[in-house]
Amino acid sequence: MSRQDEIGVLTQNMNQMVARLESSEDQARREAEQARLNALLKSLGSEASTIEELEKMLGTGLQLVREQLGADRVVLHRFNADWSGIVSVESVDPRWPSALNRTIIACNPPEVLERFRQRVIAPLNNIFEADLQPNVLQLMRSLRVQSSVFIPVVIENQLFGLLIVDQCASPRTWQEYEITGLQETVTHLEAAIGRVTLLTQLKIWRKKSASEKKFSSRAL
Repeated sequence: MSRQDEIGVLTQNMNQMVARLESSEDQARREAEQARLNALLKSLGSEASTIEELEKMLGTGLQLVREQLGADRVVLHRFNADWSGIVSVESVDPRWPSALNRTIIACNPPEVLERFRQRVIAPLNNIFEADLQPNVLQLMRSLRVQSSVFIPVVIENQLFGLLIVDQCASPRTWQEYEITGLQETVTHLEAAIGRVTLLTQLKIWRKKSASEKKFSSRAL
């Protein structure tokens, strides 16, 4: 092997070592950011006593998600009983339209809702190449969305809503590690929502029980 070939091999080995080191550092950074986000969601779940209180606190968490992914918008879309929905929490880059408090008409077919209930994730790398219903595409275009990923939020086997991450500046290919991180985020979000839902149900039961006891004592 010539001297020039040896230098070429050495340079290639050094480049590979640097790439592995950078990859390891990126992974460590992502894991630290995810741990920070998980801790925040856990603390919010223990502080809030209603869904409304929790949603008011979740803005910070969604901002961390947006910054971590370099995304343009992150929202929590909460379904109503008739499968319409509302964007109840949002973190958005100020360059792009806000979707906060926007009411979304019921536009998902039953089979799509069932896939969401089964936690099927829907990444859309380019919405203009996806098979979307016209009203859904129109909504996304009005928000300047070019790429999006939908992570279902499921509480006690019931579809509560969607964590939606949007890219507006350009299409985007969503990476497996990004989706895995979002799934982990939603797991902690579901735990927080489940806790406050249980607290709300408990308050209703206690109030009903107290009312029944009061009525019973009057009857006697």
